[in-house]
Amino acid sequence: MSSTIIERAILSRSFFSKDQLLVALVDDQVEAWCHFGRPADPEDDLSEFESGHHAILSAICFTATGLKCCDDLLAAAQTRMAEFGCENVVAGPLRDQHCGYVGLPPIGHGMGIPDIDVRASSLLSRHGFSPDGGYHRMTVRTAPYKPPVSREMMQLRRTTRAEKSYVLPQQGRYASAMSHIDIEHHQLINHRNGDRLANMRLWLSDPEAQVMNCSEAILDLSPIETQGQLTSSESFLIAALIQTLPHDWPLTELWQVLTGDAVGRADDHELTLFDSVGFAIEDFCALKFLYDATTGTDYFDTIDLIAEPANPKDLFSLVDVKQPASV
Repeated sequence: MSSTIIERAILSRSFFSKDQLLVALVDDQVEAWCHFGRPADPEDDLSEFESGHHAILSAICFTATGLKCCDDLLAAAQTRMAEFGCENVVAGPLRDQHCGYVGLPPIGHGMGIPDIDVRASSLLSRHGFSPDGGYHRMTVRTAPYKPPVSREMMQLRRTTRAEKSYVLPQQGRYASAMSHIDIEHHQLINHRNGDRLANMRLWLSDPEAQVMNCSEAILDLSPIETQGQLTSSESFLIAALIQTLPHDWPLTELWQVLTGDAVGRADDHELTLFDSVGFAIEDFCALKFLYDATTGTDYFDTIDLIAEPANPKDLFSLVDVKQPASV
């Protein structure tokens, strides 16, 4: 997570307090930090927490070097929370709509603590934290997505329509924490009698804020009828929403990735295609950066870029193409 994104989503917000951000230094270098907050004000009816007795540990991040001080950092944070009068601490809430971390990269911030984050889970368990519940996070890519086909789905297609409206948070804390997110409320309505069959929300990145990747969206299932169980109408609405999302590849300027203003790959399965179009100095700077960053690593290999065919007019002579059999 870059300092620029933290500044836009967290540090510049009206609810941010410097007393709730702790930083650990090792040899005068920042190697770990954590941020906690309090639930919304009593007049902001946003969660099941009692504002006066709970604290939210929204983020705790540390480098390999910071491993040796992360226990002291968490202990200091718990002491600070106790000084504020907090008796209970919730770490990694499913929807961090109070401290501004929802949708922030890397994927996971503001959306619970992933099971694969063994170091964070071990750290929390050593300090008395216990799992409160488990959640399944599913992702789907729009390009290869195919909606389910059945008689019931075909009937819903003929008898319903989807309506979209925008949600504007009225509570101050909620509006400030979600200011980098555009919230869309979608409804599936029976156009014969006007019955509302399904409700759900999409959280999209505000393109001007440039905090969450604009090519991603978070599906909020909190408005569904029964938590953990989808009706056929809700499944149909989800399928319809997925098909409305853009199929475009994310376009990010290379300089934004290098400076930390934008996120590159989120996992090892994503590919980065660098299209160098412009002045030669841009190409040279990009190649120089890649050379310095990869030399001496497993990602560096020397290849021959200049083709030298025996017959310059026969460009296919360097390709192992099988000749057609003579008849």
